[in-house]
Amino acid sequence: MIYYKNGNYTVTIKPDGTKTRETNNPDDTVFLADFPETLDVKITDYCDMKCPYCHEKSTKDGEDCDPDFLIDTLSTLPRGIELAIGGGDPMAHNNLTWILEQLQQKGFICNMTLNAKHAYKYSQQLVNLLDYKMITGLGISLNDGENIFSHYSNSVAHVIVGIHDLYDIKKAMEDYGKVLILGYKNYGRGETYKGMNKAFAKALKQGLRGLMHMGIVSFDNLAIEQLGVRGILGEEKWSQFYMGDEGKHSMYFDAVKQEFARSSTSERVPCGDMTITEFFKEMQNEIS
Repeated sequence: MIYYKNGNYTVTIKPDGTKTRETNNPDDTVFLADFPETLDVKITDYCDMKCPYCHEKSTKDGEDCDPDFLIDTLSTLPRGIELAIGGGDPMAHNNLTWILEQLQQKGFICNMTLNAKHAYKYSQQLVNLLDYKMITGLGISLNDGENIFSHYSNSVAHVIVGIHDLYDIKKAMEDYGKVLILGYKNYGRGETYKGMNKAFAKALKQGLRGLMHMGIVSFDNLAIEQLGVRGILGEEKWSQFYMGDEGKHSMYFDAVKQEFARSSTSERVPCGDMTITEFFKEMQNEIS
């Protein structure tokens, strides 16, 4: 069990990954964070997949982040923070093992997102990282790669609104039992790609209730907006499960280009001499 205080509330993370927030004063009705609880961290722009809708525009010429800069920047945060490590292809970073060792020593909860084909390619290395608890969870971006980690309880299939059809998503749910639905990003190569398949998106929206009865379904904020999830859930369940607007408890860190942002599709700001906490507080002032 992990506990830490953040602003006017306490975060609890159970061994099964369930996360709750509770205000320190029962009269408080708003959670006011001093620092981000979760960070989407890009550690490399290298990737050999050439996905036509990649919002990071990763290529074989993409560079790795400076590992010392990455660790120094994250070191200002307390133990228990969750990191979603990605790229590009994060497994291709030349100093990945050293980076994960440093993050593990600092008490961060490291999760990794990678393409299903890369998960197959690096399967043995990933098993070792999982066994040594250097990464806790795996987000597998769905394609025609083999679902070799579907048996792992902390793995979740990632699908994209308007890219994956309802059949693919149901198949992923059957394989993994958990699906994270991501919104389609009109950013990077996604801006010039043919765009979201409206028929796929409509079918997914209509099939969401049935999908939710098959297993655990979660959404990023963009998918919530694109699919109208609040209306589907109803206000009671919405107030129970919604974890907050983009940037309220989370942020994006491009360690390759050394930039901070509210999310991966937001305007990016050079890190300079700013700490993560300083950027986060400045962002909170802008949001409020």
